[in-house]
Amino acid sequence: MAWRASSSSDYLEEEMVAPVKSRAIVLRRYPLGETSRVVVCYTRDHGKVRLIAKGIRKGGGRFGAALDPFVVSGVVFYLRRGRGLSLVSQAETEREFRSIRGDIVRQAHAAVALELVDRLVADQAPDPVLFDRMSEALAGFDASPEEDLRPLLWSFVLFLVDSLGYAPELEKCVMCGRETVEGGGFSTESGGVVCAECAPAGCDFGPDVVTLLRGLRAGAEPSSMRDVSDGLGDEVGRSLVRLLEHHAGQRLDLRSKAVLESLKRARRSREGRGPDQEEEN
Repeated sequence: MAWRASSSSDYLEEEMVAPVKSRAIVLRRYPLGETSRVVVCYTRDHGKVRLIAKGIRKGGGRFGAALDPFVVSGVVFYLRRGRGLSLVSQAETEREFRSIRGDIVRQAHAAVALELVDRLVADQAPDPVLFDRMSEALAGFDASPEEDLRPLLWSFVLFLVDSLGYAPELEKCVMCGRETVEGGGFSTESGGVVCAECAPAGCDFGPDVVTLLRGLRAGAEPSSMRDVSDGLGDEVGRSLVRLLEHHAGQRLDLRSKAVLESLKRARRSREGRGPDQEEEN
């Protein structure tokens, strides 16, 4: 079975292999030609793949909502090994996260998680545990109280940091090796906690950030972090993003994060307070 794309695409005629089936979560989409779309998905069995959905922009009736964002779907596609585009032939919705799709705040938190996966995870490097964690995170963003969305996002990002092999050291000082119970801080460049004695050598974030990161890794309930101030919450988010940027060797100017920050500023403006005030989120 062979196929040929329009001349505007970046691939040539390829001999297709037998179709494969997997569960998938859409990371992003972009147009291809007049009527088709490339759908970048993270699949449970094949990792990140780029699927051509032919004719979907004409209405896409046969795919329905299965190739929309914030859905877990079952997809059948002809997998091209390597970094090429693969043709999707079937897609059926398994679970649709309607609260995310209907709420811009939930949508912004979920979008940050998915954009990080898209930016940092290599193509066709399957990790079923990561897929399951993504699905769980979407379920959390969909059903949890709004005040729990921040810690849910922090928890997912820390999981992603760990799964990519960038796990920060949170128990022992990365400078001297001593166990660090309190004091000190967190160094993104050194990759973990720095004790009080070594802290002058350089740390980016204070001990409160370390305490929260330890709680997240230990599986603390999101509800236990509702009282975290906006200022400290912002620092936790920055510490994780900077850690990813340092190890990945690139700036992560996420479009979704810009939207989330804009929503935060709007909420704080309505409440008449700045990020460093201690009121509950």
